[in-house]
Amino acid sequence: MNYKNGELIRKTRQKRGMSQAKLGALIGSQSMVSRIENNQTDPSDQTVLMLCDALMITFEEYFYSIFDKKQSKLSALANQLEIIDHNNDGVMLDKLYVLTQSQSRSQPDSLLNRHLFLMTKATKYHLKKQLAPHAIQDELVDYFFDIENWQYYDILLFSRIVYMVPVNRLSPYIKDILNQYRQHELSTHSERTLKKVINNLLEASVVQNNYTFTQHLIARILKIRTTLFLG
Repeated sequence: MNYKNGELIRKTRQKRGMSQAKLGALIGSQSMVSRIENNQTDPSDQTVLMLCDALMITFEEYFYSIFDKKQSKLSALANQLEIIDHNNDGVMLDKLYVLTQSQSRSQPDSLLNRHLFLMTKATKYHLKKQLAPHAIQDELVDYFFDIENWQYYDILLFSRIVYMVPVNRLSPYIKDILNQYRQHELSTHSERTLKKVINNLLEASVVQNNYTFTQHLIARILKIRTTLFLG
C-alpha cells in the first residue's frame, strides 16, 4: 500500500475547500474517500482518474506526487517511444510492445496499462506508416468520443494514435482539444503535449494525402497561436 495516496488526496481536497462528502458525491462513495485518506485502501486506476478529475489535478501530477518520480510511467514511455521513432528502432519497439501487451493482459482493468499498450501499438503503425484495421480504429474513435474534458493522459495517448486512424475521423477531437486550449482549460503538461499532437497530425495528413485536412488544421492553429507549431 502506498501511504502517500491518503495524504495527497486529503491535502488536495482541503486545498480545494471540499468536504469528504462532496468529494464522495463526485466519485460515487464518501466511504471510499475516507478509506483512501486513512490509508485503509489504495484507489484503483479508475478511482484515481475520477479523483484527479474531481480535484482538478492531472494524472501526471498525481504520479509525480505519489511516486516521487521525475517522470511518470506515461511520460517515461512517451520519451522512450520518441527515441525509438528517431532511431527507427523496430527491434526495441517489438520488445516494448510485448512487455506492454503482457502488462495490459495481466491487468485488464488497468486504464494506465491500457494507455501504455495503445501508445506502443500506435508507434508500430507510425514506423510502418500504416493505418490500423477498422476494428481497432473504431475502438479508438469510440474511446475518445466519450471524453468531455481532455486531460494530460488523454492527449498523450491521442498524440500517439493519430497515425492509426484517417485524420478526418479525428477532426472533431482536435477541435475539442483546441477549444479547451483556447479557453485556458489545459494543464501545462497538456499544452506541451498538444504541440506534439499538432505536429503528428500534420505529418499524418500529408502521409495520407489529405491536404484539405492539412490546410484546415493550419488555418485553425493560426487563428489561435502560432507557437503550437514549435517542438
